Amino acid sequence: MTFLYVLLAILVLLLMVTIHELGHYLAGVLLKFKINEFAVGFGPVVAIPKFWDKQAMARIRARRIESKQEGYVPETSRIVNRDYLFRIQHTNRRGENISLRWFPLGGFCAFAGEDETVDSAETGFNAQKPWKRLIVQFSGALFNIVSAFFFCMLFIGIIGYAVPKVDAICFDSAAMKEQTGYEYVLQKDDQIVAVNGKRIGVLDSYNELAVFEDGDEYTFTVRRMIDGEAREQDVKGVIGGYRYVDSETGEQKEAVGVGMLISWSQQKCGFWQTIGYSFPYTFKLAGQVLSVFGQLITGQIGIEALGGPVTTITAMSDYMAQSMRYLLLLLPLIAVNLGVFNLLPIPSLDGARMIFTLIEMIFRKPVPRKIEGYIHSIGLIVLLGFVVVIDVVHFLI
Repeated sequence: MTFLYVLLAILVLLLMVTIHELGHYLAGVLLKFKINEFAVGFGPVVAIPKFWDKQAMARIRARRIESKQEGYVPETSRIVNRDYLFRIQHTNRRGENISLRWFPLGGFCAFAGEDETVDSAETGFNAQKPWKRLIVQFSGALFNIVSAFFFCMLFIGIIGYAVPKVDAICFDSAAMKEQTGYEYVLQKDDQIVAVNGKRIGVLDSYNELAVFEDGDEYTFTVRRMIDGEAREQDVKGVIGGYRYVDSETGEQKEAVGVGMLISWSQQKCGFWQTIGYSFPYTFKLAGQVLSVFGQLITGQIGIEALGGPVTTITAMSDYMAQSMRYLLLLLPLIAVNLGVFNLLPIPSLDGARMIFTLIEMIFRKPVPRKIEGYIHSIGLIVLLGFVVVIDVVHFLI
């Protein structure tokens, strides 16, 4: 089963990268860019050659040699595919190769002339107008964020949000009323719907709202049965030290808190509620991602708070092994993460490429392509090295 969860985690990451590259691809098609290939995955094209056909194998070897020569023009997939038992690559009517490749951790959209150090012919990427390139560069992250909105709709529509229900109280209600003068305090079977006047919901969970210190006073709005009807009522209390019995071990323990044991119930959202919550929830996730990067830069957290692809896949598979509900939460989180991360001004990422394009738009002259190419190449090497270090750190701790 562990293997299946790992495989599912890899497929989720592949889906996110494919959505990102699809954004670049569709923007390029709409703006009339020449695209050489759109690929899902990295490495060689998924294919099985006709090993028993000597002529087919000879043609395959010849193509490999010719492909290394300058000015090589590849044959269409219809011709090449004849030499394979199966080969997942198709050349469409615009001459673009659409392919599936063996290594599923990635993908790419190859624009003609994108990585050339000099401006190529009119169809080349760098020869296009800067505003067009800016749209193409931004569209990958945009597609991730838009997809996160739809994943949020899926998550909120199916899961909803959690509301705590009081299973037991760990204090003497009569004594608390006498000591504090509160008219109403928590009691068993109360359902907490608001904390200090703020409603629990998709955007504000109980755990986010109920952040207290010892001695703090709180006001909960609870839903309880009063005279045979479910009504809402405000109750008050004080954060303090309480004793409780651990349900798993049966041992008596002490803790500082509200003084209650709770269980959770899921509250469903209607269709329009789901749409209404999905917009701000998507931006909330984006804000949390930016907050993590900000804390990393200021030294408030260490690099162990981040994760490379190995760490991410491991964590995802562990969560999904506990409950497949986590998959619905991970989908929007990873989509937003990928979109926001790619907009950061880090060389080799879309954000840095957009900055170079903006410089060209402002000063009417591009940074020398060779210098820009060196910056992105160095940035890619550093980024890949950083990702490896992160995974190694997680392996060691």
